[in-house]
Amino acid sequence: MGQKVNPHGLRVGVIKDWDSRWYAREDKVGDLIVEDYNIRKYLKSTLYAAGIAKIEIERDNAKVKINIHCSRPGVIIGKGGMKENTERACKEFGAIHCVFPAGNAVVAATEVEEIVEAQWRDLGMPETLWHCHVNEFGPLIVSIDAEGRNLFEENKVIFNQRKDKAVEEICKHVGFIK
Repeated sequence: MGQKVNPHGLRVGVIKDWDSRWYAREDKVGDLIVEDYNIRKYLKSTLYAAGIAKIEIERDNAKVKINIHCSRPGVIIGKGGMKENTERACKEFGAIHCVFPAGNAVVAATEVEEIVEAQWRDLGMPETLWHCHVNEFGPLIVSIDAEGRNLFEENKVIFNQRKDKAVEEICKHVGFIK
C-alpha cells in the first residue's frame, strides 16, 4: 500500500493560500490551532445550510478576521429580531440574523459605499429593506442562526444575571448611581 499525499499541501504557496494566516509565539501556536479548528467546526455545524466551501482565519494582535466562502449566503442584519417570524425565516431559508453591538451603528453607517435600492419605504425608515454595497462590515453578532436558534432568548437569564452583578459592583465604587 503506497502512501498518499494530499494535493492541497503541494499547492499551498503556489496556487493556493493558507486557510489560516497568523504568526504567534511558540507557546501559543498549539492553542491557536485548536481554536481555529473549533471555530471552523462550530461555523460548519451552525451554518450547514449555507453550503460552506472554505473558512479563512486571519489574526493579528488585536482581532480575528473570519472569511466564510459559501454557496448560499443569506444574512439579515437588523436592530432586533422579530421573534418567531425571524427565527422561522432564518430556519426556512438558511439565513442568519445579525445585530451590531451597542454603539457600533455609526461604524456600520460609515462603511456604506452605495445604496442600491430601498424597498417598502411606506413602512417607515427603520423597517425599510435597504440593499447596500459596503466596504468592511462589522462587528456583528449572530443573534439567530440558520437553524432558527435565538442566542439572545436562549441566554437572556444569564445575561441579566451578569448585568445585575456588574451593576452591583459598579455601585459599590460609584455612589451617585442608583
